[in-house]
Parts: sequence; C-alpha cells; structure tokens
Amino acid sequence: MDNSLIIAKRVLKQLARDRRTIALVLVVPLIIMMIFGYAFSGEFANLQVEVMNTDEEDFGSQITELIASDKRISPSFVSDYEKSKVNVDESKIKATILIPNNFTEAINNVSLRASIIIYSDPTEPAIRGSIIAAIAEGIDNFLKANNLSLGIEIIENLANNGEEFDAFTITLPSILAFVMNMLILLISSVFLVREKIQNTRTRMFMTPIRPRDMIIGYIITLNVLAIMISLSLITISTLFLGAELHGNPFIYVPLILLFGSSFIFLGIAISSIAQNEIQAIQMAIMVALPSMALSGFMVPIYALPQWLQIISYIVPLRYGISLFRGVMLKEYSFMEVLFPEVAFLVGFSAIMLFVAIKTTKET
Repeated sequence: MDNSLIIAKRVLKQLARDRRTIALVLVVPLIIMMIFGYAFSGEFANLQVEVMNTDEEDFGSQITELIASDKRISPSFVSDYEKSKVNVDESKIKATILIPNNFTEAINNVSLRASIIIYSDPTEPAIRGSIIAAIAEGIDNFLKANNLSLGIEIIENLANNGEEFDAFTITLPSILAFVMNMLILLISSVFLVREKIQNTRTRMFMTPIRPRDMIIGYIITLNVLAIMISLSLITISTLFLGAELHGNPFIYVPLILLFGSSFIFLGIAISSIAQNEIQAIQMAIMVALPSMALSGFMVPIYALPQWLQIISYIVPLRYGISLFRGVMLKEYSFMEVLFPEVAFLVGFSAIMLFVAIKTTKET
C-alpha cells in the first residue's frame, strides 16, 4: 500500500508540473457542460416554411394568420404550391402548408370536412412534429375564436416519394458522421503525438522526406482507416440492425474521404500542439463533444438558442450530417449533393491542411 501511495504521489506531482494538462482538465469539462446546458435549454423557433392560402374567404385568411403567428415557424407566403414542394424536396425549407380553396365552404357546410394540407420532410421527425403542433395550435385558436366545435383535419404528405423511415434509419447518417468525427480525430491525434514522442518525425526529417511528404503519407493511411470505419458501420447497420439506406453507394466513398480528411488534418494540427497523449485526447474530446451538441446530432439546430445556431455554422459535423442524410435518405445524386456543405468542408480541409503543414514544420 505504501508503494502505491508513493507512485500516486509521484504521478500527481508530475501532473501538477504539467500546466497545460491541468488547464485542460479544469477548462474542458466546464466548456462542454456550458455548451450542453445551453443547447438543451432552447426550443424550436423560426422553422422555415412556406404557406399558400387558396381560399379567398374570411376563414381562409384567418386560419392562415393564426398559423403564421406561431413563433415556432417563420412563414413565407407563396402562390405556387408545386414549386414550394420542390423547395422541401431540396431541403431549402422544412415544410409547405396549403389552405385549400374550399376551406371556408367546408367550415360552413357540415357535410364537408375542412382540412389543411402539409408537405414535410420525413428525415427530420422532431422538426416535422413541431410544425404540425404549430398548425394544430392555430386550428385550436381558430375554433375558439369563432366558437366552432367541428374538427379540422391535418393531411400530411411526405417528401421524397412519401417514404417514412424508421427511427434508426433516420439517425444512422448522424451516427456515422459523429463516430467518424470522434474516432478519426482521436486516432489521428493520439497516433501522431506518439510518433512525435518517440522521435519518429525527427528521424524522418533527417532523411530527404519533407513535411509535405510525411503529411500525405499520414493522410493516405488515415483515410483508408476512415473508409474501413464507415463501411463497417454501414454494413453492420444494414445487415444486422435493419437500417434501409438509399442512394448511390459509390457516392459514399468520396464524401467519406472529404469529411474524414477534414478531421485528419485537424488531428495533425492537434498532435503538433499537444505535448503528450493525454493532452491530445483532451483536445480531441473538446472538439468532438461540443460538435455533437451543435451539429444537430442530439438537438435539432433550430431548437438551439439563436447564438448557438450562429456558432453551429462553423461546426464541420453539421455539414457532414447534412451530406450523409441527403445521400443516404434523400437519394441525392453526385450532381445534387448540397453545394454549401461540400464547399464548407473543402474550405475547412484546406485551412486545416495549411495549419497541419505549418505546425509540423515548426515542431
């Protein structure tokens, strides 16, 4: 027991001398808990929807105003319902709401059933549910304001050929993106820190190998690992867990390479800053866990407080989830892959590559 206490005392003294590790131990949990606390404190607001009122009578205008006044949605009024449905298909808006041209007539005629039609994205059930709740509350307020006791039906049509996915299939693209984010970042940063501690880099720099050559070698190896991780996750999910993925599987690989490369470059940069493996792990976790809270993986982005929604625009995981969801669930082809997401990841990868080369030269 005495020997164990002596070892424990020695380790504590060693940690106490490592100010960077102590700072990370104290700061990382604080930052992560603050982000998660604020992330879960928000509620849905300003969901982008389009509304078309084809009923020119009073009741049509009244129900439209009541639905549009709900804080959960941010409506734009349109005159082309079919074009609005295309906007939902292309993820430009979350849903489109149609007030039929016989709405007032159906309210006044007991033999008819009044209805409101919504066309929504089935890949985001929480957002879809919030929009339907906003419509239902608008209907409630409408009935109370007019002292009516009849029922108004909400008819929901789903985008993407009307197919509704099970919960695991909807979640799988997010799981894939997050696991890649976490594992690739951890493996690349820890592996490269170990290379630095063992002086492998120093020995390589004594040869004609340049920092660029070394980084390219790391990128090739770690990208192969990224493809193996992602394909194993997809295989297990589809063969054993019943997930139903759509789209062209050949698109998966270039997207995996693009998404994975951004975190490989970030891992190289972390490895150049970290002095030991503990610091590398803490830095990787400090990136990965807040990304989980701000990317839409745990909490839909529209449910975050406004200032966190702004910060989420610089979180790579947000764009990875959007890309994988678009290809695996919405069957986007290579030409239809979301340009902003690809552009962000290309730009982020380029910046991280520059930082990786710069920090590698300096170390």
